[in-house]
Amino acid sequence: MATYRFNVSFDAAAEPSLAVTINPPGNVSVPPDEISLLTFALSGPQGAAFPSTPIQWQDDTGQQIDAPPWLVLHRHADNYFTLWDFNSTPSPTDHRFKVAVSHQGQTFLSQDPVIVNEAPSG
Repeated sequence: MATYRFNVSFDAAAEPSLAVTINPPGNVSVPPDEISLLTFALSGPQGAAFPSTPIQWQDDTGQQIDAPPWLVLHRHADNYFTLWDFNSTPSPTDHRFKVAVSHQGQTFLSQDPVIVNEAPSG
């Protein structure tokens, strides 16, 4: 099982306000028929929090879509959640998303990282 750590940094005075870094760096690539754990930890000023739906999934054109059925989100706190990826896709699939953070009545969105679910080889 692979584990990826997403560090989400929020600073309302900066542009962009929200930065997401991934450890290990790069896109997340999930092998076929495997489970990966993705953790998201928020750092920022008091009052900054992940909203109840901290991820906005997108299609290739940037339009919001429903979450893929093999991705399960567990919210642990206002500043921490996990995403389990049970890769059962029949073909290679890119999952584009933005991370959301709420602060003082506004919602801020990150740039769009990508999770790549690889297809079975046989």
